[in-house]
Amino acid sequence: MDRSQPARVPAPSTIASVRARGTVPPMCKADLSILCPTCAVAMLPEHAHYRCARCGYRDSCCF
Repeated sequence: MDRSQPARVPAPSTIASVRARGTVPPMCKADLSILCPTCAVAMLPEHAHYRCARCGYRDSCCF
């Protein structure tokens, strides 16, 4: 088994081309603790997470 340094993996080409064109998408302005990122409806507390009453989106880390 070779214990030398692992080979470097190149960055995805889409990231490089987006940076080169200067078309980086704007930052998300939705506060996930308040609004659903899918439909902009107020998120409701559910157990230790939040859930959208309209579409059912969950901010859970436990999918």
